[in-house]
Amino acid sequence: MNLEILITQSQKNLSEMDLDILTYVVKHQKEVQNANIIALANAVHVSKSSVLRMTKKLGFSGYTEFKYFLKQSNYDDKKAQTTDLLALQEKDIESTYQYLKAINFEPLCEKIFEAKAIFFFGTGYAPQLQLQEFCKSLSLVGKRVIFVPTKAELDYVMLTMGKQDLFLIASLSGETENLKENFAWMNAAKVPICTITAFSANYMSALAQYAYHYYLTPFYVGTHHFTHKSYVALDLVLDRIYREYLIFLSL
Repeated sequence: MNLEILITQSQKNLSEMDLDILTYVVKHQKEVQNANIIALANAVHVSKSSVLRMTKKLGFSGYTEFKYFLKQSNYDDKKAQTTDLLALQEKDIESTYQYLKAINFEPLCEKIFEAKAIFFFGTGYAPQLQLQEFCKSLSLVGKRVIFVPTKAELDYVMLTMGKQDLFLIASLSGETENLKENFAWMNAAKVPICTITAFSANYMSALAQYAYHYYLTPFYVGTHHFTHKSYVALDLVLDRIYREYLIFLSL
């Protein structure tokens, strides 16, 4: 497990100050691994006790254990970079699958069943394609689905949404800046939101009533000099939700 995943899992218990400290740690992991607690506190302009409380909220006994975790996760990340491509794929799929096994999908299934309409939006080409297939699957079992292809259309369509509907969004980072106003409006209008993002602390998950995650490990294609992102684990999450809903309907 790396720090970003741990932050995501603990996000509900973290204060704004905790997140400020952790944002610094994520950006400066190498330096923090070799820094004492006073140096970190000075770097982020908080007290030593604030740093200590943050580490305990993440489940550590103290700062020393937190630093050991950072060093170990950094070693694991370097090791993963040398792993072959098939092993990376297997790791993303298996990690996502194990995460999904621990999730209770009944509240989401109940909302899908009750929803008058389900609105779908994807940030990026790959999530949009996968959501379109998910839309078709839900439409075949009687749900009214509306796929929203662009931000401009979302700005218009969201004005028709209400608390009897469901807005489902798939994203990589969960931090798309130009959607913050849309999320604020939907929260104010009490529109239920379901987010599916890669593991990270992000504003979309924090504002959602139903937040799910998937593992995605980018890899570098040296022959053509670009970084590739595979969304196979996102497809696994969508397929799991659909199967869970079919099971829900049969009860």
